[in-house]
Amino acid sequence: MDTESFTLRDFFGNETISDAALENLHGKKVIREVADDMHEAVPEGKGHAVVNAVARHLDDLLGIEVSDILLRAWKKYEDLGRYDDPLRYPPDQLFLVPLTEHTISSKHKPALEIAAGKLFKKTIPFDIALELELTGFILEIQGGKIRTILTGECRGKGTVYCMGTLLINRESGEIRLPGSITLGDGIPIVTERVQKSPA
Repeated sequence: MDTESFTLRDFFGNETISDAALENLHGKKVIREVADDMHEAVPEGKGHAVVNAVARHLDDLLGIEVSDILLRAWKKYEDLGRYDDPLRYPPDQLFLVPLTEHTISSKHKPALEIAAGKLFKKTIPFDIALELELTGFILEIQGGKIRTILTGECRGKGTVYCMGTLLINRESGEIRLPGSITLGDGIPIVTERVQKSPA
C-alpha cells in the first residue's frame, strides 16, 4: 500500500519565485528593518541576504500535509456524521464511503521569525491559499473514524503571498497523490450531539 505523503511543498514545488517578486520584498519595511538591525549586529549583513533567507525558508513553511487539509474538511461533513452512530454502523465493521465530486478551499497564515539573540526579533508573515477539486475519492471508515483515504483525481490552484507580494501562483493539471493514505488509529468524525435537558 502506497502511503507516501504529499505536502504543499510538493504542490508548489515546481514553481520558482521571480526576481521581480524578490526585489519587491526587498523594499518592504520589515525587511529593511531586519537588514538595518543585521547591519548593526553583523556588519556584513545585507538586505538581499535577508530576502534570500526568507525565500529559502519558505520551503519549511510549506511542509503542511495535504491529507490534513482534506481531513479537516471531511470530518465535519454532515453526511459523514451518521458513521459515528455505533448502532447503525457497528465498530467491528469497515465501511467504504465514496465522496461526490467537490472542492475544498484552505487558507494558512504561517510566519517566519528572524532573530539575533536579544538584539532584534522580527516576524515575516505569509498568506497561503489552496483550492482543490476532487473526484473519485473513497474513505474507509470504522468505529466513527476515517481510517484510510483512497485517492482519486485531484486538480488544484494556489497562491503564496508574503506581506502582499505574490511569490508563487500555481494552477495545476492532475495532481498525482498517493493511491492510498493510511491514518494510523484514525481521525474521529466530528458530530454535534444535542444534549437534552431533563424534563
